[in-house]
Amino acid sequence: MRTDVISFSPNEETKEALIIVRDFTINNNDASVFLDAQHCCIMKTSLDYLSSLSANDGLSGAMRALISETSTVFAHCSSSYIEANMKIESTASELSRADNLKSDLENNKNQFNDMVASEKELQQKLARLEEMKKELEKQIRTTNANIMASRKELNTTRKRKRGVYVEGKALKAQMDVKEKVPRLQHEHDLAKENQEKIKAEWSEFGEKINKIVVKSAPSFILIPLASSQALSAKKAAAALKGSKAACTRRTNSIFCFRC
Repeated sequence: MRTDVISFSPNEETKEALIIVRDFTINNNDASVFLDAQHCCIMKTSLDYLSSLSANDGLSGAMRALISETSTVFAHCSSSYIEANMKIESTASELSRADNLKSDLENNKNQFNDMVASEKELQQKLARLEEMKKELEKQIRTTNANIMASRKELNTTRKRKRGVYVEGKALKAQMDVKEKVPRLQHEHDLAKENQEKIKAEWSEFGEKINKIVVKSAPSFILIPLASSQALSAKKAAAALKGSKAACTRRTNSIFCFRC
């Protein structure tokens, strides 16, 4: 971008449009303002208005080139920042789902191990009862009752084990999401890195705009930031709406245009 001294005397509509563009760039260094549709709309309207001006409107070639570059950078940064933000949200959701599946599978594995241990314990108990049956004929009825109860419990446990096993297979089939974790994490990290680069680029461009405008424009552009920030969206919209009616020159005014 050229850094020539830019000297001109704009009308009121042009002044307010330049102030909006200046404040938007230097007051939003973190670029999060791109997620604010209302502010972005005001910025775009101001840039569209400034881009429609020509040398006949009193703008030098350097100033028109600066406005054109600002429009290009604004369009690129706003769309890229919003896209990166959407990617961060979508990948975060997928990563969270992958973590939940991993936790569910681990719980299922623990349950299955518990069932295996329970089955083994019941089998050992059944073996002892069978031995008692041989040794204690007098207690055969009691022993047989215990055997029946244990067998029933064993069958129930095996049914539960089978159910847990089937559930585990279903969960394991869903673990294909885990294979996506490296890619999802890469996309997540890349989107965050891209967002940080955009923040830095936008901050640097804001400083560049401020330096050029402050060095090149009349004193009206040096108004305190606090007061310029107070410019309401309603006032900016009204000013831009009346811009088409302000194309006539005022030859005896201090705002007469000069190249």
